[in-house]
Amino acid sequence: MNRTRYSQVRLFAGDLLYGIFFCYRAILGRIAHLFLVGKNNNRFTPWKNDKGIASIVANILDQTEIDEFRQLRGPNYSWLTRAIENKFIANANKIIDGHISIDSQIEQGVKIIDTVSKLQQSNLL
Repeated sequence: MNRTRYSQVRLFAGDLLYGIFFCYRAILGRIAHLFLVGKNNNRFTPWKNDKGIASIVANILDQTEIDEFRQLRGPNYSWLTRAIENKFIANANKIIDGHISIDSQIEQGVKIIDTVSKLQQSNLL
């Protein structure tokens, strides 16, 4: 299956959870891209300072989490992925428990996906 066909198969989990998953995938892809470009140019750019990743992180994490992420020493890839995974699980639990409405899911999911789409169009992802 090629990338286009994978992109057409959508995670069936609601807009908010799909948005979180979409961002998680975009961050991993961007880090891999930066690594490959750095390897080819013999000059690595810290992914933690990348504008594309920063924009996604700003849309998916709350301010307290962003502040904690910025204060960590080093790239802390595992901290970021764990924070996003925890956000996915927490929101999945809210859906299962009935504590989150479909309207708020749609609104936040659309916001997240729009941000990533704009970054892709401007070649930041």
